[in-house]
Amino acid sequence: MFLRYAFIVLASILAANALAAPATSCPPLGALPGYLDAEPSDDLRAFNTFDFMTPSENDTSAVTGVSGRYCAQSLNIAEGVQPMSDLEIQSNYRSLLDALGATYFVKEENRTVAKVVKDGKETWIDAYSGEHWIETRVVQRTPHVFSLTTPGASDHAAFGHMPGYTVDNPERRNFAQHEFYLRDGEDTASVNIQGKFHFGSYYIAEGAPLASDADILENHRSVIKKLGGEILLAESNRTTGRYPGADGAPVWVEVSSGEHWYELRVVEEKPF
Repeated sequence: MFLRYAFIVLASILAANALAAPATSCPPLGALPGYLDAEPSDDLRAFNTFDFMTPSENDTSAVTGVSGRYCAQSLNIAEGVQPMSDLEIQSNYRSLLDALGATYFVKEENRTVAKVVKDGKETWIDAYSGEHWIETRVVQRTPHVFSLTTPGASDHAAFGHMPGYTVDNPERRNFAQHEFYLRDGEDTASVNIQGKFHFGSYYIAEGAPLASDADILENHRSVIKKLGGEILLAESNRTTGRYPGADGAPVWVEVSSGEHWYELRVVEEKPF
């Protein structure tokens, strides 16, 4: 029986406190028979942020952003296999979560959002289904771990690069201009900054594990803050920061990312 087998597997996974997953499940959900993961290699991230629905009586659209070790899957029913109903899919997941003492935020016919706390570790789960398909997101809340390499010859002097990513023809200019975007109240404004310019475009190497946008951006924000700077814009796939240079002049930084690639632009502000 699926439930008995999945619970045995689940217990051993949680005892090891791991978020690694077999090809057809994101623990603690277990695997549903007949549903296959289309892209298992793209499911895991060492760090990512996901917004979980946590509706209240007054606000059904409330969300809670949770960051940490991340597993995501899009499962499709195998050809020739009779799909389960949404109610059966969700009931299977909830049986496992009930045994773990889960706290539920959403319990709908085709969606479950819950939180499990075990051994001081907090794991959030979102399981969304449409009979022929299932989408799951699991995040074990953990702090971000800095992972940029030591700056190399092709990097900017202040920023290394993400492990597994390589730079493609970095550009350096003694004097150039770039338009930086920053938060202005509830709006976004822009400012043109001139000075010494550095540009690097980084791409994931074949076979290397992907980093999430959140991981890439948080690494660069950490450097900016460590240098005494401030974050002027923090979006899901772009950030702008500024820190004081060696001579006291502002150094502006922009990072934009798309997981398989990211771009770094730095302008050390100075007149011509």
